[in-house]
Amino acid sequence: MKHKFLTGILSLAVALSLLSVSACTTVGDHDPTIDTNDPIVTPGTPDDETPSGDNEKPDNDSPSGDNENPDDDTPSGDNEKPDNDSPSGDNENPGDDTPEPEPEPQGQLTFTANADETACTVTGIGTWTGSELTIPAVYEGLPVTAIGERAFFEQEITAVTLPESLTEIGDLAFAHCYDLTAIVIPEGVARIGVQAFRNCDRLTDVTLPSTLTDIQPDAFHCANIQNVYIADLAAWCNIQFGEAYANPLLDAEHLYIDGEQVTDLVIPDGVTEIPYVAFRGFAAITSVTLPDSVQKIGYQAFYGCENLTSVMIGNGVQEIDNMAFYICRRLSDLTLGNSIQTIGADAFLENGITTLVFPESLQTIGGGAFMNCNDLTSVILQNGIKTIEAGAFRSCEKLQQFIIPESVTTVGHDAFTGCSALTSLRFARTDNWLEGTCPVDVSDPAYNAERMKIDHGTFTRAV
Repeated sequence: MKHKFLTGILSLAVALSLLSVSACTTVGDHDPTIDTNDPIVTPGTPDDETPSGDNEKPDNDSPSGDNENPDDDTPSGDNEKPDNDSPSGDNENPGDDTPEPEPEPQGQLTFTANADETACTVTGIGTWTGSELTIPAVYEGLPVTAIGERAFFEQEITAVTLPESLTEIGDLAFAHCYDLTAIVIPEGVARIGVQAFRNCDRLTDVTLPSTLTDIQPDAFHCANIQNVYIADLAAWCNIQFGEAYANPLLDAEHLYIDGEQVTDLVIPDGVTEIPYVAFRGFAAITSVTLPDSVQKIGYQAFYGCENLTSVMIGNGVQEIDNMAFYICRRLSDLTLGNSIQTIGADAFLENGITTLVFPESLQTIGGGAFMNCNDLTSVILQNGIKTIEAGAFRSCEKLQQFIIPESVTTVGHDAFTGCSALTSLRFARTDNWLEGTCPVDVSDPAYNAERMKIDHGTFTRAV
C-alpha cells in the first residue's frame, strides 16, 4: 500500500515537471520570469542568436537610433549624456576658464528732432547702460546728424562708434569721459565743439576726417594723446583751430597719413596757407617742405617743434606770421623763398639758425623775430627792406658783423642789444638819422656796434 502511494507521488511530480517544460517553450517576451540577458530561442531565430526586429537590444547596451554604430560606445540621440556628466547645451562647462560675456547694453539714448524735422540730434544717455556706445545713424526714420551739448558728459564709456550720418559734435559732448581710449570721427563731420573731448585723459588715438573744417577751443585738451590719424594732409591744412588745445597734435607723438607715419612733412601743392597752430608742438617732424602755392605760414604754425632741423619755404610765401617757428631750437637749416615780404614778431625766436640770406622782397622783420638765435653768425639783407623792429636780433651772441641796407628807414629799440660779439654795425646810408628825436652820427661801424649792443633807442631816418 505504501509503495503504491509513493509511486503515485512520483508520477505526479514527473507530470508537473513535463508541464513546466512545455510552458517554457511557449511563453512570450512578457513573461517576467525570463532572464532578459539570455537570447530567446523561437522558431526562425538565426544561428548567431542575435535578436532582430523592432525590439532589438544591442549587446553593448547603448541606445539605438538610425545612425547607431554597435561598436561605438558613444551615446547617441536627443537624450545624450556626456561622459563628463557636465550639463549640455548653452550652459558653460565648469572646467572652462572663458570669462563670462559682458551683459548686453540696455535702455535707450535720448534724441530730439531738429526744427524742420528732417534730422535729429542725440541729446543724452537716457536709460542706456553699458560701456561701449554705438550711436545709430537713424532714429525713428530721421538721420542722426549731431551730438548735442554735454550729451555724454562724464559717462563711463570706453569706446564709441559714431554714425556716418553725423556732421557735428557739440560742446562738451564727451568731456570728462575718463575711460575713453580711442575715437574715430567719421567722414562727414565738419565741426567739433568747445571742449568736446576735454579731460578724456585715457584717450590715446584720434582719427579725424577730411571733411573737418572747424575745431573749437579745448576740444582735445587731454593728457595722453599719442597717435593722430588723418587721410588727407591738404584737408588738414583747411582746418581752423580755435586755439592750441583744439589741435590733438599739440602733444601727440605720431602723425599718420593714410596709415604711414610722418617725420618729413611735405605739404602738397595747392595748399595756400598753413593755418594757426596746425603743427604746433608736434615733436615728431624733422623737416618741412612748403610748395610755391603756399602764401602764408600762420600764427604759431610750427611753434615748439623741438626736433625740426630743416625748413624749405617755397617761392609763393609772402608772410610768416608771429611765432610761426618759435622755439624750434634744433632748426639750423632755413631756406627762405623769394617772395617773402613780412616776417612776424618772434617768428624764429630761439632757433639754431647759423646763416640768414633774405630775399629782395623782404620789407619788414618783426620784433624779436630772431631773438636769442645764439648760433647765428651771418646775416645778409638785400636792399629793399624798410623796417627792422624792436629786439629783432637781440642777444644773438655770436653775430659779429651786420650791414643795414640804405633802404632801411627804421631800426627799432634794442634791435641789437645783447649781441655781445658784435664788432661792426654799418649803415649803408649814414645821413639824416635820428635816435628818438635827436640827430645821431652813424658813420662809424665800430662805434655803432659798441653802443648798440649795450642798449639803444629807436633809430629813424628822415626820407
